[in-house]
Amino acid sequence: MVYYTVPKEYRDCDDMLAHLCEEGLARRIPNADDDTRARVQHELAIIKEKCIADYILTAWDIVKYAKEHEIYIGPGRGASPCSLVNYLIGITDINPLKFGLPFARFVNIERRALVYIDIDVSNCEDLQPYIRLNSFPLHIDILKLGWLQVVKNTLDSLKIKGIALDINDIPLNDAETLNLFKRGETAGIFLFHSPHMRKYLCQMESPNFNDLVALNTLDDLLLDEKIPDYIERKRAVGQVDYFHPDLKNILSETHGLLIYQEQAMQIISKMTGFSLEKGDLIRRILAKRNPERVAAAESEFMSASAEHGYDQQTSLQVWEFLRQNPGRRFNKSHVLAYTYLAYQTAYLKAHYHEEYMAAYEACEYTRMIGEFE
Repeated sequence: MVYYTVPKEYRDCDDMLAHLCEEGLARRIPNADDDTRARVQHELAIIKEKCIADYILTAWDIVKYAKEHEIYIGPGRGASPCSLVNYLIGITDINPLKFGLPFARFVNIERRALVYIDIDVSNCEDLQPYIRLNSFPLHIDILKLGWLQVVKNTLDSLKIKGIALDINDIPLNDAETLNLFKRGETAGIFLFHSPHMRKYLCQMESPNFNDLVALNTLDDLLLDEKIPDYIERKRAVGQVDYFHPDLKNILSETHGLLIYQEQAMQIISKMTGFSLEKGDLIRRILAKRNPERVAAAESEFMSASAEHGYDQQTSLQVWEFLRQNPGRRFNKSHVLAYTYLAYQTAYLKAHYHEEYMAAYEACEYTRMIGEFE
């Protein structure tokens, strides 16, 4: 089924998507290097092979309409921030290259499962007629997130005062914002307003953006018992066990804890030479815990890791590490995008306190979140 009808100047959906990506490179990554362009071509090739360009263009069309009608759009949700194509054409505001997000987590060429793009909006009501009029597919999930309205209202207030702020271009190492988190002054901040989150923030030494993502993840997974461990590991710089030097780059951002699905994919790929897509398949096998399939995957992992020079003891240790709570790991791209939104609210509170708190207090808490119908 074709969801999107392309204008006459394009041959087909894949051609149009490629043109939009070129425009996006010029706008969002003007000095793109060869590796970045190779990533774009890699993604476009897989999108073409999976025949999903029309689906992606449909999501692009919805986002474009929303932005043209002053409906504020979130930075991303689910696995869609793993795609550089999505970033370039404006569906998401997360550059996956900046955060090491693998495209294979969004589209796995080895799986037949549907690809999903979820979109957060500040206002569903004005978008609903457009979606129904165009008979867009039901598996683009539209969620009303009232925190986006808080951000929009704050930016609108600043604009009236002559302050044009690009909220998607703020530094993630801003001292005032990070100090706000460090002091636990996060009342009225998306995801970090609860008393227990504020307590953990005060216990953490100099939290950075990666720490905020990890803290948010552990809280979402109801793994609060792991948060003190994370905080202690952050203090113990240089004393964390990464099993093998090759895994340090993958696990250092979480101080040796395995909490993201993408980390499991990358570890499997690094030690075996398997593609990230194959790594994702093995990760899913571990999460489903079918004894026969897990045993087969273990044999495959051990054989391939031996061929790549890893000793049996290290491989066994890493395999057991991967097997620990495999179903209780989060999609990093999703939690990263939501933490990015939380960081934006904190930035606004830190730098434009009066305008932000006025916008926050004007929104009813009961209307902060609601499903699109």
